[in-house]
Amino acid sequence: MPEPSIEFAERWVDLRVDLERGAKLVAELQRELAPDHELFGVTATAVARCGGHCDAAMFKLDDGRFAVVHLSYPKSPPDRAPWPMVEVIGDWDAMAAYLLEHEGL
Repeated sequence: MPEPSIEFAERWVDLRVDLERGAKLVAELQRELAPDHELFGVTATAVARCGGHCDAAMFKLDDGRFAVVHLSYPKSPPDRAPWPMVEVIGDWDAMAAYLLEHEGL
């Protein structure tokens, strides 16, 4: 099923067209995940990142859900969860609703 056309709010940077930046975010996500984190071992693709004052990045998970992750760029990876903080979202419609809800934050 093709992805619906999503227009991100101004503060979100669409990484579906910037694969190099997306790959860097995925690498950072994987570096920050401890073995007991809920996203450890899950394949993720970067979809967007907040270009505003927040540190959020949105990833599409291999099961079709989305995760908004607050990467922290620590000097050394954590040895246990809950960092980085994550909010798992449902499908494309739920992701679009999330973006609208958080547009002004």
